[in-house]
Amino acid sequence: MAADRIMAFLLDLSLVHLLSSGWITLLRDALLKSVSPDEFDNPFLLWARSSSHPAFSVLIWFAYFSGFLIFFSETPGMAIFDLKVRRISKRSARIGWRSGVVRTMGLVLEVLTLGFGFLPALISSSGRALHDCLSDTMVVRASLQDLPLLDEVSRI
Repeated sequence: MAADRIMAFLLDLSLVHLLSSGWITLLRDALLKSVSPDEFDNPFLLWARSSSHPAFSVLIWFAYFSGFLIFFSETPGMAIFDLKVRRISKRSARIGWRSGVVRTMGLVLEVLTLGFGFLPALISSSGRALHDCLSDTMVVRASLQDLPLLDEVSRI
């Protein structure tokens, strides 16, 4: 399942890149049309003329992952690979907004630490990464009907 998780994450990153570059292009074009080119010190014009927009990309990245996890408990990449995120302590179909946001923030931490937070998922028997532990969640097959509770995770 680790390979499926990696492939789903890479697919989601590709989708986020397409979304963010598309939105940035639309926003940039709208700003360039609405602002006079004579306004050299206008911050919107300076932003629209720059080639890099990392803050906007991170915002879209965060909204993508947390939004899909909060409302659907899976991202499009996870859906393609038959994966779903479940809370460990509850037998709930959705993980909720708190777990979705904490999980996404943990994912950001893992990316910033060059992926070291993903190592526990590769070596632990439960297959949980740092962001799973922080948000009290785990990734399961979407077709799995019986969800494990916290005391059962150590046996998986």
